[in-house]
Amino acid sequence: MTVFFRKFYEYYSESPALQDALFWAAVAAFLILYRFLRKKRWQMILGKSLDYHRFHLTMLAGSRETNEKSRSLYQALLWAVNKQLPDDLARTGGRGGSVLLMSSMGEKTCVNTCGTVFYESARNHSFIDRNVIRLNDTLISTFYRILLIESLFAPFALIYMDLHLLASLVTRPGSGTGRLYREMLAEIRGKKSPE
Repeated sequence: MTVFFRKFYEYYSESPALQDALFWAAVAAFLILYRFLRKKRWQMILGKSLDYHRFHLTMLAGSRETNEKSRSLYQALLWAVNKQLPDDLARTGGRGGSVLLMSSMGEKTCVNTCGTVFYESARNHSFIDRNVIRLNDTLISTFYRILLIESLFAPFALIYMDLHLLASLVTRPGSGTGRLYREMLAEIRGKKSPE
């Protein structure tokens, strides 16, 4: 066996093509393994994030204190969560990259609904609840993350998402996506721990 390894090492040290091939094979194996190990955890975090948005959008859309313009935007976001995201993934066979491509081509998708809400909020800024803007910001981040982990870019997206989550665990931001995903992770961990 040691003879085989010695021969292989001699061939490896003299063959730049083999070194390159093994390097890229190791990178590919790492990315596939990373996706396998981290995707499920992020699906749970993002599922909790959708539940968080669903709850708050329903509550705010039904509140008597919400004005009609804000109510219509809350309902649009709620529709994007409950109906449009599942439909977008269903019609592309679960390929999030295709949904992102359709969004960039101007088709009606969950991402573009958030974009419409953003522009409506900017146009009617003085009449819009601040919660519309906050929830829209975190919801579009959640949509992008869901679509990216269901695409070919999943390993790279997961590495970025993990680094962003790690930064938020260290810096502990008081608002935004960093706080949202940190709290969703804490909720998941809390449910797994013994009572």
